[in-house]
Amino acid sequence: MSTIAMPTSIHCAIHSMTTDAVSQAVNLLAVKYNFDPDEALRSLSNFEITATNPVKQTAAKKTAVKKTAAAKRAPNGYNLFQKEKRPDIKAKLEQELQDDAKLKPQAILTAIAAEWKLLTPDDKAIWHDLAKKTNDNLEVTSLGPLQTDSDDDSIRSEKYTDSDDSLSPDKAEKEEKVEKVEKVEKVEKVEKVEKVEKAKKAEKAEKVEKVEKGRKGKKADVSDNDPRTNGYLVFAKATLPIIQAELPDLSAPAVRAELTSRWHALTTLEQSNWKV
Repeated sequence: MSTIAMPTSIHCAIHSMTTDAVSQAVNLLAVKYNFDPDEALRSLSNFEITATNPVKQTAAKKTAVKKTAAAKRAPNGYNLFQKEKRPDIKAKLEQELQDDAKLKPQAILTAIAAEWKLLTPDDKAIWHDLAKKTNDNLEVTSLGPLQTDSDDDSIRSEKYTDSDDSLSPDKAEKEEKVEKVEKVEKVEKVEKVEKVEKAKKAEKAEKVEKVEKGRKGKKADVSDNDPRTNGYLVFAKATLPIIQAELPDLSAPAVRAELTSRWHALTTLEQSNWKV
């Protein structure tokens, strides 16, 4: 079976189209999920997308490709910053969660990106320098005898472990602190729930007591201002035709308002004369 080598022009065109598509996707995702697109593109630059021709590679080329791939997998400053800050930020976000809520990985990444943006250029430069030193160590290691993928991963793991130990506090101490905070939060939540329940019970008992007192203290007498038992009805019956004759254009609500106004304009003695 024969193979056809891909022309260089087509290869370059595909590479350009792929790069543009990745850049557009990163910019759109940065707007939606609130992270730094420039940092994301720099991270993606470590994983170059290539379209390879189906041509047999020599042993020397395969070795060079393996070494290049190993070098491209080296972390940058943002990667180290993310690895260092992730436990603290995750613990902080978990403390702010409501009951039965789960922390989404995207929320952690968004918080890390926000903290990275707050760093000054000098602070970012420190992380980039640290990443460069880590990358240099990885390059020195890759110049030795050719290792398998598992050997390469174990060396990289040791490098990261050393850097993590020099950058972050003891993990056991962190976990212990997180457990203490979680216990305190649980106790506080239980106390809050108990207080709310007690307040509701007290409020309910108070309402029941008021209702019972109202029923016991209720009397059959009615206030003197009640139009059903005083002279207001007599006054209204006599005065309503007069108002309608004097102000025929008034609406029903306006007539009632005028009637009430005239009633209140009377003195107590005059009002008492209208009582039945």
